[in-house]
Amino acid sequence: MVSENLRKQEVAQGGAGGASGAIRDLVVVICTRNRRESLRVVLESVDASARRAPELRVGVWVVDNNGNDGTPEMLASFQGAIQVRTLTEQRPGKAYGLNTALEAMGTSRADVVAFLDDDITVAPDWVQGVAEICRRHPECDIFTGNSHVVWPQEEVPEWMKAPRMPGWAFSVADRGAQDRALGPGEWATGGHFWLRGRVLATGIRFGLPLSEEFGPTGYVSDPDFQLQLQAVGLRGMSGPDARVGHRIQAGLTDYHSLRRRAAVVGRSVPYIRSTYPTLFRRAWLLARFPRLYRIAHLGRLGVAGLRCVAICLVPVAGLRRPWLLEGVMQWHNNLEAVRHTARIQRRLRDNAEKVDGLRSRWRATRSGQA
Repeated sequence: MVSENLRKQEVAQGGAGGASGAIRDLVVVICTRNRRESLRVVLESVDASARRAPELRVGVWVVDNNGNDGTPEMLASFQGAIQVRTLTEQRPGKAYGLNTALEAMGTSRADVVAFLDDDITVAPDWVQGVAEICRRHPECDIFTGNSHVVWPQEEVPEWMKAPRMPGWAFSVADRGAQDRALGPGEWATGGHFWLRGRVLATGIRFGLPLSEEFGPTGYVSDPDFQLQLQAVGLRGMSGPDARVGHRIQAGLTDYHSLRRRAAVVGRSVPYIRSTYPTLFRRAWLLARFPRLYRIAHLGRLGVAGLRCVAICLVPVAGLRRPWLLEGVMQWHNNLEAVRHTARIQRRLRDNAEKVDGLRSRWRATRSGQA
């Protein structure tokens, strides 16, 4: 198994994390574009957290992704306990920026490499939390912690705070107060996760989705990267120790912004599931019986539509509006999934070799579970 082989190599070389899982240093990678002041808040929070864990060496690598707001100058003047390194990537796109940082690390990688978005604020004990969960689970290589929404100063509609909204709408996750393994096909939010440095020896990097065929799929590269790691046998763990807040930017709390996000999230579902059918329940339908898979999404679309109609009949407007708008978002999400499932069908039909490969992987997985 890849995970076990990496661990044995690390133990043989005297590296941290092999037997005990303990770590000595941490590098945080942030890709940013024209968010200088938001980035400063991230750096200040990481710096404050690093000061509470003086036994660990903490560095931050910032990739300026074709920005023009003076971010490099701000980074050059930043003073703190953390070491800040600036990289540049002219090609727009988060995946390009993160891959630039990973390639720049080469063989001199840290015990742990963490990935944060430029609108994250880490808790004061975040660095200690990262070290603790790594120590508790030496068998795991992919980690994440709990996150919550930090609302902007502007007025936020109450329907956006509905229980099921934050997860997909604002990329936050609270998996409880206990450590919990990430199951097959489950990934951490892209703005907050970390890996053991040995994982980079696999050569796996952030993928670049087929944007020409599928349209905007900006939320695919992070899960795609983690699912690649799962596919080669690496395990993930979520814990309560390392907590962060996701600061929602002003102007992103209106109906139209959320509707666009719902569409993009729905668009990414068939792409991910067609690429890794062995990691998802019933996703093998997309490889073997794509029409049945599409019918399943049509059913979800119909349920979401019926829910919207039913909610409209609720006489109390105060109750009706939050649930109705949440239902509308789910409707858009499933609509895009149905539309792009059709595109997936054409892609699979035109690429018989890939279809055969997907089927073989699925059968091999099923045989191994029998």
